[in-house]
Amino acid sequence: MTLRPINRIDQALLALEFAIKVMNYIALGKINKDDLDCDTLICLPDGNLRLGQSTFHTYDDLVHASENLYSQALAASAVAMEAALQGAGIRNDPNDRSERGQVRSLVYMIRSAFAHDLQVPTWSVRGPYAQQMRVRFGCHDLQVDMTTLDGQPLVLEHFGGPLVFWDLMHEVRSWIQGPNTTQQPTGAQSGSGG
Repeated sequence: MTLRPINRIDQALLALEFAIKVMNYIALGKINKDDLDCDTLICLPDGNLRLGQSTFHTYDDLVHASENLYSQALAASAVAMEAALQGAGIRNDPNDRSERGQVRSLVYMIRSAFAHDLQVPTWSVRGPYAQQMRVRFGCHDLQVDMTTLDGQPLVLEHFGGPLVFWDLMHEVRSWIQGPNTTQQPTGAQSGSGG
């Protein structure tokens, strides 16, 4: 299956929003562990997949599973942004110091951190990427010192936090979508109450 660049972003946004909502729902104690953690049988063409009960021994196991789902959705989103930009012909050049060039390089670096280890994404900052980046888009204006991040586990706060990541996805989506369309992105809008 081949996805158009805009579809990659939209699907990643859906998965990320779903993971955030599941994590929030579990954090609020709104899922009954016993209802979720029951015998499950999935009938497949080549056989059956049976998932037993008692996978989640405590409610904290649900919390950890939801946090892992969120982390995996972040990783998938980072990979989707990079693939969508490549698919749209928006190339990465670490020497491009324009606002758009700096944002583009940051997307590449985030994707690279997740690409090497989904569970513990780690910055790999070498060569021309080892630089001070001024990342400006939307209402964000950030200084990111990539030279200090090499070898460190990726933390969203290194470049502004979860809201900046969410807005970065929408920024990339707008680049791919282009200025001549009226289609609105799916998912939550930053700044909305929640």
